[in-house]
Order: sequence, then C-alpha cells, then structure tokens
Amino acid sequence: MRKIFYALLMIMVAAGCKKETSTPNLAATINILSPLTIDVYPNGTPLQVSGNMEDNNDIVQARVEIRNKTSGTVYYQQSTSVSNLSQYNYSWTWNVTGITGTTTATVKVICKDKLGNEEFAEVDCTLEN
Repeated sequence: MRKIFYALLMIMVAAGCKKETSTPNLAATINILSPLTIDVYPNGTPLQVSGNMEDNNDIVQARVEIRNKTSGTVYYQQSTSVSNLSQYNYSWTWNVTGITGTTTATVKVICKDKLGNEEFAEVDCTLEN
C-alpha cells in the first residue's frame, strides 16, 4: 500500500512541475515611414504621419505628437484606441497651420501595450510659413 501511495505521490509531483511557457515582454517595434527627415511642410499643406508598429503583448493604443523641437510647443496630437492587435498600421494627417518661420518639428509616435508599457519612435522634419 505504501508503494502505491509513493508512486501516486511521485506522479502527482511530476505532473505538477510544468515549465513556464509565458511570452517574454519584448519592446514594441515602431517604424515611421512618413514624414522623412528631409521633408519640408509649408503652412496649408498636409503632413502625413504613417507607418506600422508591432508588440507581442498586443497594442491597445497608438498616439502621435508633433512638437516644436526647440520650445516643446505641441502643434498636433492624436490618439487611436486599438483592439488588442499585435500589429497595427497607423496613419494621421495634420494640415500645417500657425507656423511663422522655418521651424524644426519632432514627430513622435507612441505605442502602448495591454500591460501598460510604452515605446516610441521620433523623426524630425521642417515646417515653414
């Protein structure tokens, strides 16, 4: 009887020992395809921000911010809720307005995953009046 008890105990212990198979938390990958650093956008023209992002913990939000690189003034910001996708193609358009001189702007794209982690990518472009 003891042998059967110990044999069953060993089987239960062995069955309960499983290797952890959860997915590691990898940083999101963000590719900005537009604008390019060499691009110049005068007042009244559309500045399109487009590209793609990928996160193994599913994307829940994509955001863009366009700021004056020197002063930090925000020219444009937009947020899009994403329904738990591992890959997302984004596209936002801002019609350039209010620029009084040649200005360097930073376009920042942010990816937020379902765990609350955020990653970002940036590119500079030129705005003109």
